[in-house]
Amino acid sequence: MEELTPEDWEKLYRKDPEALRERLDRQPPSSDVTALWKARLEADGWIGDTSEKKAGFTFPLIAASLIALPFLIPYWQTGKFEPEWSQPWLGFFAFFPLMLWHAVRARKNVVLRSRFALGSALGATLMVVGLNQYLNSLPSGWNVRAVMDRVDGQTAERILTALQTQDLMLFHAPLFLLGLTGAVWSWSRHGGSRVEFIRNGVQVAIYAGLIVAGGGLFAGLTAVMAEMLGLDTEAIAVHIMCWGASGVLVFAHQVWMRHPNALQRILPVIAGLFVPLFVLLEGGFLLTYLSKGLEELTADREELLVFNLLLAAVIGLVLLHSALKHKHNPIGQALVGALIVLGVFADLIGIAAIGTRLLQWGLTPNRLAVLATNLLFLGTLLGLIPSLFRRFRQLGWPDITGILDRALPVFVVWAATVALLFPAAQWWQLRDIDMKAFRTEIDAQMLEDGTEIAPCEPE
Repeated sequence: MEELTPEDWEKLYRKDPEALRERLDRQPPSSDVTALWKARLEADGWIGDTSEKKAGFTFPLIAASLIALPFLIPYWQTGKFEPEWSQPWLGFFAFFPLMLWHAVRARKNVVLRSRFALGSALGATLMVVGLNQYLNSLPSGWNVRAVMDRVDGQTAERILTALQTQDLMLFHAPLFLLGLTGAVWSWSRHGGSRVEFIRNGVQVAIYAGLIVAGGGLFAGLTAVMAEMLGLDTEAIAVHIMCWGASGVLVFAHQVWMRHPNALQRILPVIAGLFVPLFVLLEGGFLLTYLSKGLEELTADREELLVFNLLLAAVIGLVLLHSALKHKHNPIGQALVGALIVLGVFADLIGIAAIGTRLLQWGLTPNRLAVLATNLLFLGTLLGLIPSLFRRFRQLGWPDITGILDRALPVFVVWAATVALLFPAAQWWQLRDIDMKAFRTEIDAQMLEDGTEIAPCEPE
């Protein structure tokens, strides 16, 4: 086999890092060249810690059991499956085992920070559980709206606002816990890139999807066989759902730990397909709304929500593209630039729409959360634009990965603010209100009108 020149080694690395690693093992060049290339492969993640790849499945089995038992024990006792109580715990159940895993594996100099993250996760979850329990005790939004013209209007508005924050809290709390998981992972890797955590998270999500697909097929076949044998299909379905759902994420994470680079060559292809398609989608979306005018987007809150999902998808695709280990060709760079620029225009339209709603109908937690999120998106996208040009990079402007590394903690802090401070502020405003008397007044007036009383859960 002929010897390779330095240019040939570089071309082989860019084309197929796995092939380069195999060649180093099969026919190593000089010791200096071999050491140099192995150091580069290890720095770029193509040579990982073999102890991680040999990690067993004892931890996922224990974690999955601890997650499933709180759901199953009440079912075994009562014969009823009522998982509603677990909603504020779901983020904690999903991410705490992963935080614990990486915190235990962390070196001594980061153990203290990892413990702080673990304690913050538990404290935040307990706070969410307590606030959720309090908000569940409020009259339902349907009942409050039905009698707003006959009861204390200020108190009714406060209750409706508090119920809004409950939905925001349950949505943002898992995002905050995901951010803490990323912090523990980064600390355990001696300051590993936060964007790299996103790339690894995408791989874990893909493995989880494969496990769900295989588990769904297994569950379907089990249900058919159970029905043929005349067994209790409901009980079997409950057990399969509990054990399966509780173990999906931890098992997917452990599969990734054993094969951390298995998807490295597939993900760039996926990103290469979705980025141009999404540029076309984003451009068509903007042209459609520019032709319709801002009034329609302002009047329809569902369309405004779709608009914000579009912006989140733009940030997500840029994150994914910057995190993947592939060669950035000029066409790909131009498409990412178009994605970012179109995202800026979309964000400005979204900010104008939510600003109009604020001026017309006043400030609510939902509108404040949407406005602040749009401003964070806008700041991130504007910060990314100069990094696309070489002249700015030569002047010391951070690259895309560096800017996203700085932006991600801001999003995590904002998620924590919405998940914890928003509902806590509403609880503080409602603490002096005699809720029992208010609910009694609602019930009395609705019974007097012959109106059916809805359950006292928030809508």
